[in-house]
Amino acid sequence: MVAELEAALAEHLATPFPSPAVVRGRDYGSVCAVMIGADICGLSSRVAGGELLTDARWNYLAECEARLQDSLMEFPEAGRPYYAHLLRVAELAFQRMEQMAAQPSR
Repeated sequence: MVAELEAALAEHLATPFPSPAVVRGRDYGSVCAVMIGADICGLSSRVAGGELLTDARWNYLAECEARLQDSLMEFPEAGRPYYAHLLRVAELAFQRMEQMAAQPSR
């Protein structure tokens, strides 16, 4: 699972921002076009690195994912694949967190 999350993060980081279709700093629905990626990737990178997120960070990642899901259709069509991939990154981070939490303590 960690390899899949790391690959999804690497793919996202290698993908150019979808401008000019998406305007940097503009809000689409309830998310900022730039900050939503920074928030999801930042927290997901922690998980990929083996960190169990605190409840507050877990909840924030869940909030980001929900807001992006609700806002996805507000983005120009040309930018939606970029943001759909961010949703996949968040999903993989949640799966990895659940996997780590289920492992017996060392």
